Formats: sequence, C-alpha cells, structure tokens
Amino acid sequence: AEVASVNRSSAQLHSTAKTVEVGTRFGGVVLLQGLAMYTTYSLTVQAFNSRGAGPTSQPITMRTLEGVPTLPPEKINCSATTSQSVQVWWEAPPFEGRNGVLQGYKVSYLPAEDWYEKNDVETKVTSSLRTTLQGLQRYTNYSISVLAFTA
Repeated sequence: AEVASVNRSSAQLHSTAKTVEVGTRFGGVVLLQGLAMYTTYSLTVQAFNSRGAGPTSQPITMRTLEGVPTLPPEKINCSATTSQSVQVWWEAPPFEGRNGVLQGYKVSYLPAEDWYEKNDVETKVTSSLRTTLQGLQRYTNYSISVLAFTA
C-alpha cells in the first residue's frame, strides 16, 4: 500500500496536512478531490507494508486551477458627475474569495424604475477599480452591480 500526503499552504492559512491511504490496486494513480481553488499544495508519497513505512518521496508542489470569485467586490460607491454620467468605484474582493488572478470587473447597470425591462442592462468591462458610466438618461436613478472575474 502507499500513502499520499497532501499539504495545503496559503498566505491566509496555516499549513495543514491530510494523509490519503491508497491501495496498490489503483496502479499508482490517485485523483485528489475536494481541493480548494487556486491553492498551492505539496504532495509526498510513502510506501508501507506490514513491516513498516519506507522513505518519503521528495515533495512536489502544484497549484489547483483558478475558479470564479466566490466573494464580490466591496465598498461600491458612486457619484454623479453630470446629469448623464456617474463615476463608480470599489475595492477588490477579499483575497480568500478571489480564487485566482483577477483579470477585471464587469459593471452592469440599468435604470432603476419599474417600467424598464431587464434586457436594458448594459455592461462595461474594466481592469480598473473605477469607471465612469456615460450616456445615461438624464436625471434617472440606476441600479449598478460590479462583479470580478478571473481568467
């Protein structure tokens, strides 16, 4: 039998270890599930039998793939700059909810009044933490949402 030891480390987390016992019937291939997105792991393998454990392999380090952010941008603010434009600014999502390298933000907006259809939503993509929405209807309230995205 073999033992695969997986260590998770992150700037936000203490290193934790999990040991997975693998029978020889898997032919040396194991699929590790339940790993966190965009997280670095160190993997070692150690064979053992009824007489005890053998030496541990050299660790290999890998990172899981990116995922979509699970936390939204924070502290979204806006301020009218003219009767037809609004400046919007925000902070990036907390590190632990980014799940990858942020590539940018999608700012969606539409008039807030009830008689407008949902298909009137406009979206602006930016890599900045602020943007100006222009060409808005004069003196109209808008609903604005901001989401972050990874690759």
